[in-house]
Amino acid sequence: MLREITAKTAIIERLAKTTLTVLPRNKRPALNTAAVVAVVKSGEVVIPLSGMVDIEAEKARLAREIEIMQREIARLTQRLDDAAFTTKAPVAVVQKEKSRLQEYENKLARLSSELEQLG
Repeated sequence: MLREITAKTAIIERLAKTTLTVLPRNKRPALNTAAVVAVVKSGEVVIPLSGMVDIEAEKARLAREIEIMQREIARLTQRLDDAAFTTKAPVAVVQKEKSRLQEYENKLARLSSELEQLG
């Protein structure tokens, strides 16, 4: 997904009337200004706010995404803690759920960090 966004950066910048920064995961330096950060699987898309976005609305959006991730993490944790599931399900299915759990935990950490940066 990051590759597709990078390929369309010029179009996005023109439509949004701003600059867009696309970075691989965990490669973004600390921001000195408020920005909207879209957390995608392979990285982050950073759009400076500079009067474009309602900070409170962005905080609410991040809080909703955090709630969703927390629910998904709880659901997957419960499923993986269920001995009936882990013993009866094919190994590939169990491994896929473990990978998904790790992905959600990473996304939750990044979303929480973004919410904290907005204050």
